[in-house]
Amino acid sequence: MIDAHCHFTGYATDMWKCELFGTKSFEEIIEKISAYAPNAPGEWIYGRGWDQNDWPGKQFPDKRRLDSLFPNRPVFLKRIDGHAALANQYALNLAGIHAGTKIPGGEVELKDGKLTGILIDNAMDELEKHIPLISDSLASRYFLKAQEECFSLGLTSVHDCGISERILHLVDKAQQSGLLKMKIFALLSDSASYYDRWVAKGPYKTERLHMGGFKLYADGALGSRGACLIEEYSDKKDWKGFLLRDSAYLNSVAAKLAGSNLQLC
Repeated sequence: MIDAHCHFTGYATDMWKCELFGTKSFEEIIEKISAYAPNAPGEWIYGRGWDQNDWPGKQFPDKRRLDSLFPNRPVFLKRIDGHAALANQYALNLAGIHAGTKIPGGEVELKDGKLTGILIDNAMDELEKHIPLISDSLASRYFLKAQEECFSLGLTSVHDCGISERILHLVDKAQQSGLLKMKIFALLSDSASYYDRWVAKGPYKTERLHMGGFKLYADGALGSRGACLIEEYSDKKDWKGFLLRDSAYLNSVAAKLAGSNLQLC
């Protein structure tokens, strides 16, 4: 089988994080990260997969419990869609995010003028830049673990959308070694430094790897209220979401790639 749009390497490199998928309440999240924290591989307590729509009340959580339990350790809990996260005050301080912070293409949520800890889209990315990357060797080991799980389900080829050059090179190296056998069509992430370099070089193709274009995000996701709508959200008055990039930027990228043999997703 082929998965025509997934995040294979992202799934792999998320394996060190605390899994929060399927949690039924914020209290369950607190229990999970409290159990995870003593054995976390670094200073950061990083969780992934919560969805407030599965909880009573369906409301976004706030950082108060995290601040109380982890006053001297950064906590970053990413929502299931990858477009929002909850961070504690320690993590917000490390990123220099405060009540007056404005980030284009993102939202730093406030209530009564105070940070709730919820960060949407580019605001979330701004904080995540401060979290250390896992080592190349560990990432490569997780690629193989993810491959094993995919193969067990009959999935042998994937379109991996929005990866970094670093991950592309690690995938290529693992495939060239003969260990990573998964066939991957890759789209690079939106990065200004990538476009000129890869437009000049063109697609990269081997027996199992084909880097053929770019993944560009126009807006966020409905569940985290970052999707850009014409009408306001039914559960957030006067809110219509936002574009992650302005139209001039989107048009410039499209024009740059239109004359190349790289596709835009």
